[in-house]
Amino acid sequence: MFEEIYGYNRRRKFLPGHNASLRLGTENPNYGKRGPAASMYKSGRTLSGDKKYWILSGKQGYPRADRLGRIYEHSYNYQEYYKVCLLKWTQIHHKNKNGLDNRISNLVAVMKKEHTKIHHPKKDRENTFCMICGGKTTTDKRGYDRWHKYQDGYRCDICYKRAMREQGKID
Repeated sequence: MFEEIYGYNRRRKFLPGHNASLRLGTENPNYGKRGPAASMYKSGRTLSGDKKYWILSGKQGYPRADRLGRIYEHSYNYQEYYKVCLLKWTQIHHKNKNGLDNRISNLVAVMKKEHTKIHHPKKDRENTFCMICGGKTTTDKRGYDRWHKYQDGYRCDICYKRAMREQGKID
């Protein structure tokens, strides 16, 4: 919409009397207003891209807050309720896996490694076999088991790479 009205790289001219609706600096009625006093204030909660609420802590240098004073609502609730300071290697886990449910009964502090295990459990590959060669184990250069989805089952890393070479997708 902005591009249609003003075009790209076109400076807008400010003519006396013509731009009365646009007031800059101290002439703006919201100049210097923060929080509830500002006209665009929306209760201090904003939804972030990763589906969690940001809130303004209201305290300078609050633990886990960014440079603007914002902190995730679940971290703030946990710290205020238990009167603790969360360390950088801890995370707050939502027991019901709903990131918007920030009740204290739903929050638990865990280490980052433990939190990863909760959300990304290791899959049991004991009964897995390759649909092409029938092999039971496969490892990559680092020694990790590597299985690739294939039709209704899996294929080992060796058969996968062989197929990719035949298709010319890898060297």
